[in-house]
Amino acid sequence: MHCGSKWCDWNTKPTSRRRTAARELERKVEAGLSELAMAKTRFKVRFDPDMVLERITTAPSTFCLHARNPDHDLTVGGPTMAFGSVASAPNVSDMDGGRRVGNRADYQNLLKLCQHFNIVHFLAGYPVEPIDLHASVRHLEATFDALTLCDKALHAYSLGRQRNLDCLELVRIARQVDAETLEREPSIFTVILAVSVMSAVTTFGGR
Repeated sequence: MHCGSKWCDWNTKPTSRRRTAARELERKVEAGLSELAMAKTRFKVRFDPDMVLERITTAPSTFCLHARNPDHDLTVGGPTMAFGSVASAPNVSDMDGGRRVGNRADYQNLLKLCQHFNIVHFLAGYPVEPIDLHASVRHLEATFDALTLCDKALHAYSLGRQRNLDCLELVRIARQVDAETLEREPSIFTVILAVSVMSAVTTFGGR
């Protein structure tokens, strides 16, 4: 399965929507690697699977994910195991209100539950999607709620560079640290699905 996923990534990598950013990343990688480590076309940036595996080995075996409350800093890797909240459930349900579409009030209540239970070590995303918040500002309002109603390590959705930068700045303010400290101390994480990109491109018409 692992070898198959490497083959898919190497042979079916979709056209990059952000060719300039992709080329810049390519140039940075090339600064320390041979030109032969990459296969290039005019519209695509493809990485040799063996080169990817080589780069993975440079990752630390453990690191600390810093939370707003230092008591909730999280050791990631090694022999440790961490449990997070559910992420982006579209609906919520309870005894009083029954099943309903996700909204900010229920999102905030679920954040309070995540804060209360010590078995939840980090926020893996929005416990329920706050659909009533407009998508253009949802990351701002939802991250604000997560940082004020919960003091555990949290996740940012990779829905664009600016949104990630916004979330990083909110975390920096909440932790009351400067940019240099934030650079040294991982304080937020995200997830990028590299293997399933082709299905996403097909679903969204290549946009």
